[in-house]
Amino acid sequence: MMLRRQRRPLPALPPTGLSLAAQTEYERCIRDYADALLSEAQDLEIRDRVPGAPAEVTARMVNDADLNVRRNRHRRRASPVVVIMQLVTAAALIAVGVATNNLDKTWGQILFAVSVAIAMIAQLIALSREQK
Repeated sequence: MMLRRQRRPLPALPPTGLSLAAQTEYERCIRDYADALLSEAQDLEIRDRVPGAPAEVTARMVNDADLNVRRNRHRRRASPVVVIMQLVTAAALIAVGVATNNLDKTWGQILFAVSVAIAMIAQLIALSREQK
């Protein structure tokens, strides 16, 4: 049994002089957020429900849903530079593995050193770009 959202009036707008278009957009944003919050809370309830128990969304579920919805709204996509640096890191670590099997040869030692350096530099670039 799914819980149905009851339509409640929106909170009174603060006297900030919102235009009609701004007020309409404000109401749309509130409704969109309320719908997303309720949907996420219901998903959490379904996940945590004991088989055979009635559906009940708890305050904890609403708080967790609020955090989940907020995180997803503010999550940025990884920049192409970060993705490329992560791929370079993976390729360099594969080369490290190949070099490790050939450390008795000169080219294996050189490949090992160069690959480790490339992997470290690429990962540092990716980490520094992620934090921006």
